[in-house]
Amino acid sequence: MEIKNEVSKSYASKNVLVTGGTGMIGRPLVEMLLEQGARVRVASLDDPNRVHPKAEYYR
Repeated sequence: MEIKNEVSKSYASKNVLVTGGTGMIGRPLVEMLLEQGARVRVASLDDPNRVHPKAEYYR
């Protein structure tokens, strides 16, 4: 898991756009990025209520 920690630390304080951030893979990814301190924007055609409350939503 050391590689995961190194990769995730590199996103701290970064702006990150996640396409499909409401899907099966995107939701946990958004959660992980937010936990690492990234500023996350989600682009999705899904219902905005599925987006993490700390992420910005773009359609």
